[in-house]
Amino acid sequence: MGDFVNKIFKKNPYFCPAPFTSLVQDYQGRSGPCPYNSGCFDFSNVNIKDRWAAKSTVELQRQHLNGEKPALCQRCYTEEESGFLSYRQLEQSHLLKTTEEEINSGSYRAGAKALVLRLSNICNYACRTCHSLDSSLFKAEGDFYAKNYGDVNSRYVQKDARREFSAEEMYEIAKTCANAENIEFYGGEPLLNTTHHILLKDLITSGRSSKISLFYCTNASTLPSTELKVLFSQFKKVHFNFSLDGINENYHYIRWPGEWSKVEKNLEFYTRELPQEINCEVSFGVNITVSILNIFYLPEILEKLKSFFQESALHMTTVHEPRYYAVVNIPEASKKIIEDKLNSSRYREKLAGITGYMMSKECNPVIWKKFAVWTKKKDKYRHTEIQKYIPEFYNIIEQDYVAALDGFKAITK
Repeated sequence: MGDFVNKIFKKNPYFCPAPFTSLVQDYQGRSGPCPYNSGCFDFSNVNIKDRWAAKSTVELQRQHLNGEKPALCQRCYTEEESGFLSYRQLEQSHLLKTTEEEINSGSYRAGAKALVLRLSNICNYACRTCHSLDSSLFKAEGDFYAKNYGDVNSRYVQKDARREFSAEEMYEIAKTCANAENIEFYGGEPLLNTTHHILLKDLITSGRSSKISLFYCTNASTLPSTELKVLFSQFKKVHFNFSLDGINENYHYIRWPGEWSKVEKNLEFYTRELPQEINCEVSFGVNITVSILNIFYLPEILEKLKSFFQESALHMTTVHEPRYYAVVNIPEASKKIIEDKLNSSRYREKLAGITGYMMSKECNPVIWKKFAVWTKKKDKYRHTEIQKYIPEFYNIIEQDYVAALDGFKAITK
């Protein structure tokens, strides 16, 4: 880390390089500086080529340079206060080459070095902690909640079943890649999206692809097509970051309707065979989204994933929204049992930030009730039962869970 950046951090401990290096854009015209704030700017009326220099982007950069603590960056600060490694700190560790010269000269204004694209809501999963903006599979389920429970404004109701960047938008995005070194693809499930092939082909044709690394955040249920593997070979590197929140029955319950057996088979292909089929560097990582539903099982999840990946490749983030899946809202007696289990595991040090965050706030009983109600609603639609799919955890929370459902007989029938 250069002297200039060290000075910034000393002057302003809240500084983050993301606003100077990356721009997140989604298929609805929303934008932001990082995956944590991917929709904080409404750029639906701003031309794609003008978004890096837009007023909102420049203002956030100014705040970070002037030693301020931007409100929209609060998630990282909250995680750090709990002892959890935040996205901001991960960005600090490599800085994406945001050097003294680039900031002082203003060369970063030429364009984002990391372009992050939330390609579409097309997805084959409807994960419990997800919502309709990121998964088209919620369409029928959201309609069910609206019809049967009057939840017309819930995060699961969607106006359009499928949304994605158009071909024209992909061509426009390609024009903004002059400064790009990394392009990241999120979904939905990005490997189900084909319009982004237009971007890849354009970068190959223009001769820029050999200097660009690709990043895919995938649920591992889908394998790259033959066409994609040919395209990948023209790039500097491709990294697959697998979103894996459970194993066995726990996996199916959280990442419905996915099946762990299929994912496990696909992981074998990705890690053992795919590197031999692509003529560029290939790397892998894992992100576990930690929620009320899987925190109890983290030692087992980590142990299983170590059969495919180095432990250093296994990362965790915590759910903040919806709050009824945030681990801080587990009842206190159950938290203690979970804390004891995590602290007695071989992964105690790796899980310390998660445990610290869980214990950082007291459970909000109103939010806990929402967890119980939405769990019951989803179980009813999906024909699942929490006590069957995650029985060990259910045994811990059963008393508080049943009590929270009192008065909601309509969904317990």
